[in-house]
Amino acid sequence: MSNACSDDDTLQKAIGACQLLVDTSDVFGTCLQVVNGQQYYNACIVDYCVTVNTHPNQIDQAMCNSYTALARDCTDNYIDVSWRTTSRCRKILITL
Repeated sequence: MSNACSDDDTLQKAIGACQLLVDTSDVFGTCLQVVNGQQYYNACIVDYCVTVNTHPNQIDQAMCNSYTALARDCTDNYIDVSWRTTSRCRKILITL
């Protein structure tokens, strides 16, 4: 997993960004009692490290994709998680 990270600083930032996916005391806590977040966490670490090295301006989108993947699994297990905030993957409403 850490092979994707070029240095320890990047790995530590990845861990911080992805911790939400395994933290049972945070927003996904209820879901994590049913869904194993470890696979999402592992993929998130790799995604963060690869993205920061190849497309650093897209890191926020990469993290939102990781959170969305777990949220979908939660929904598939009938657990609704309100994980979006004004500072984390804010939902953009489009009016037609």
